[in-house]
Amino acid sequence: MTTSEKAASPGLERGLGLKEAVALNMIEIVGIGPFVVSSLVIRAMGGPQALLAWLGGALLAALDGFVWSELGAAMPRAGGTYVFLREAYGAEKWGRLMSFLFVWQTFLHVPLSVASASIGFANYAKYLYPFTTLEGKAISGGLVLLLIVLLYRRIGTIGKISVLLWIGVVGVMLWLIWGGV
Repeated sequence: MTTSEKAASPGLERGLGLKEAVALNMIEIVGIGPFVVSSLVIRAMGGPQALLAWLGGALLAALDGFVWSELGAAMPRAGGTYVFLREAYGAEKWGRLMSFLFVWQTFLHVPLSVASASIGFANYAKYLYPFTTLEGKAISGGLVLLLIVLLYRRIGTIGKISVLLWIGVVGVMLWLIWGGV
């Protein structure tokens, strides 16, 4: 496709490959949860049952990944969940409503997720280098600003960044597992 054809064709750019899409999905599924709530789960479950809880969660996450991969294969268009909801409920009435509601819940969900992940990061960073509450808030706010700067890129660059972040998340998880063994 030439540059003039790209400019003339409406729609979103499809610039993510399989590796980048898998990395984005894995980061979304894993998130900050294992790093923030691991101690709470171990404390509540009282022993090896915590491992069973994590294995059950991993099974559910795998099933969720299978569902999303099937939806992506069935409707290979840019737009993700918005398109899936619109097509599942019909593009005229309920599909428009469900897609609209998804976008609005995303406006609430994503900033809250980024904020909680940044606060979790600052809480863990406090173990490496003690700092005051105000400095912790500054670290959290700085991380949010860094994420905004990183996400203000072309989709291909965001895909490459997500692969690096995914490698980092997997590396830290393996390090924690190895440290527990």
